[in-house]
Amino acid sequence: MRKLSEYIEIGRITNTHGIKGEMKVEYWMDSAQDFLSLRTVYLKDGSALNVLSSRNANRFAVVLFEGITDPEKGAGYKGRSLYAKRSDLKLGEGSYFLCDLIGLPVFDIDTEEQVGCVTDILEKPSSYVYTVKTDNGEFLVPAIDEFIKKVDIENGVYIKVIPGLLE
Repeated sequence: MRKLSEYIEIGRITNTHGIKGEMKVEYWMDSAQDFLSLRTVYLKDGSALNVLSSRNANRFAVVLFEGITDPEKGAGYKGRSLYAKRSDLKLGEGSYFLCDLIGLPVFDIDTEEQVGCVTDILEKPSSYVYTVKTDNGEFLVPAIDEFIKKVDIENGVYIKVIPGLLE
């Protein structure tokens, strides 16, 4: 069984906000409510930041963390990534975390032959795009139903290979 990380990177503190120590956070979750529902987030070193209050502000959140009472204390957190425990995050049926795709083998759905491995995921305006590394270089696969036929977090990503895709 594949070992998945206990912590998921969910955002980054971009700046302080106001005079009370609030922080502006760019969150990388599907919805504001997913982020705003968290009561504790973590820094890379594992230290916890308890959330006293949070509110949505146009694809950002404004968060007041316990112990950060003014902009001077908050300044040291600027640019730091935030993480959540996997167990604190809710996923719908058939959903998965994008970070869990990195390192998965990629198979041709028709031949079941391995064609490569997912090395990166790019966020584009119309969809995500998976970067797949092969013995012959890298290629990009749009994360849309026409190409991504099945995602199995334990075993791999199954794609529809069309002429020219692997070239």
